[in-house]
Amino acid sequence: MLDSYSDVLTINDTAEALRLSRRSVKRLMDGGDIRYRKIGRIYRISKKSVLAYLDGYDQNDKTIR
Repeated sequence: MLDSYSDVLTINDTAEALRLSRRSVKRLMDGGDIRYRKIGRIYRISKKSVLAYLDGYDQNDKTIR
């Protein structure tokens, strides 16, 4: 699914891959559903984090939803 994307995604990349709006992706990030790093003013999301979200894995408490 994410084969055409690099290992590190932007909010736009993530929104495109998940077919969501930027706002929805930001809500998922703010809620802790998708982990990210902010480098300067730019948010970076690992492909691993997006795949974990899709698999239903809560990265904060390490349990399956």
